[in-house]
Amino acid sequence: MKYLEVGVIAFMVSYILTPYMARVGKKQNILDIPGHRKIHEEAIPNLGGIVIFFGFLLSLLFVVQIEGQVKALLIGGVIILLLGVVDDIVDLSPKHKFIIQMIPALIVVVYNSDLINSFIVNQLKIFDLLGYFLYPILIFWIVGVTNSINIIDGLDGLACGVSIISLITFFILGLRQNFETLNLISIALAGSMLAFLRFNFYPAKMFLGDSGSTFAGFMLASIGALWVLNSGMLFLFLFL
Repeated sequence: MKYLEVGVIAFMVSYILTPYMARVGKKQNILDIPGHRKIHEEAIPNLGGIVIFFGFLLSLLFVVQIEGQVKALLIGGVIILLLGVVDDIVDLSPKHKFIIQMIPALIVVVYNSDLINSFIVNQLKIFDLLGYFLYPILIFWIVGVTNSINIIDGLDGLACGVSIISLITFFILGLRQNFETLNLISIALAGSMLAFLRFNFYPAKMFLGDSGSTFAGFMLASIGALWVLNSGMLFLFLFL
């Protein structure tokens, strides 16, 4: 029942907030302008990241204490979100974005160092310094997936749809493992993005923007990494 409540709250917040943020985007001129590399023909508000973040956050506040893994994910997620908002407004260089994206990835990895060390010893069976290569691997994994979702956000509904499918998959798999916190995070973000998808389908009334696509990518990468580290199912990385 808790999962249903979180999903519904996230959906409702996002559904109500999207039209409002679309008006804000138009009023403040925070728009995705048509160009030779873009298929839309009119300027579209691109504040979707703020919408899905607040739908996600407000639903979690009712059932989850902001500590532990949740705290690390939220701190990292806020950094990614703000970076995306700035990028949507001033168009940052790829090099600068990549460097800053390393910070939230590092936060998630360092905060879960005990879990990673346990995984290295108990699952990888590595007892020397070689095992610590997992740290940079995880950091680049998170940054890589973050930008992968951003890259596919070129067609209406594509990045949003892929993210929702991935999140629901994590949720279903997590039910068998009893990963309550990760399940709540997954269903909260899925519910928020599902409501936003209604406005993101062709013809889109609002875009995720870099803020939304990178936030979704960061959360997917982090949830996937934590799922593997908690379950010990290393093979799952092959399907993420």
